[in-house]
Amino acid sequence: MRVGEHGPWLAETDGECGHAGNLLRAPGIEGMKALTRATLLLIPLLLASGCDSSSNTAHPAGSGTISSRADAARSLPTPTSYAETCRLVGSWCLPTTGRIPRELRRPLRLPELGPGESCPTSAGHAFMNSQFGGIALGRGPVQPLIAASGGEQTRGIVPFQRWSGGGHWWSVKTLWFSHPRYRGPVFIRGRRVGGSDQIVFGERPTLVDPQLPPTRTVNGRDGWREWPGATFIRHFGCYAWQVDGTSFSSLIVFKAVKAQGH
Repeated sequence: MRVGEHGPWLAETDGECGHAGNLLRAPGIEGMKALTRATLLLIPLLLASGCDSSSNTAHPAGSGTISSRADAARSLPTPTSYAETCRLVGSWCLPTTGRIPRELRRPLRLPELGPGESCPTSAGHAFMNSQFGGIALGRGPVQPLIAASGGEQTRGIVPFQRWSGGGHWWSVKTLWFSHPRYRGPVFIRGRRVGGSDQIVFGERPTLVDPQLPPTRTVNGRDGWREWPGATFIRHFGCYAWQVDGTSFSSLIVFKAVKAQGH
């Protein structure tokens, strides 16, 4: 089974997508209890191939600039079809025809921050099923699980580490997933609040604004769809994902900070 170019996410792993934290192969009884303590875990099983934010908390937005270079995301591809998205990240889906419906291209509704205002982060919460578990940000049928240690994901504060692949990127391992109740297409756009930076997706910095088809994914079963990889940024600060489907539009806001020791 294909689980992404780095294979299954195992314990104590440092991969191209950034430090994975204390990852486990299977939750077990103690693992399930640990999740209820909101530990920062991401637990895909080897058996797996491998939201509106209603509760927001405010934190100082900050503007820590990490690189003086122009945002390289501008030079990365923005897929115009499902097939292009699947070709760019082969661990997500098999190429299929079509593109997202026009109705999913809703206007971006990012929060606006005035001078000194805090980043209105989306709360994270413990989530687990028989295939994976961890801290999911926001609410809704499509959400990200963040795999990182030393952060405060339950408060929407996400620590980023220097990407081992170079290029002045900062990354955090991320698993996007869709609940079985939603089986339609997904359009995800990520932006820096109050800035022009775009959030980059993929197993390595690959693309922006992915179009995810309403088909089964390479990973996931029993109606669950999974899109593994990482979140890549160039600068720290306040960011938001707008996730659009045929029956929903959710906004997930997080504060990107530098991980301790990096």
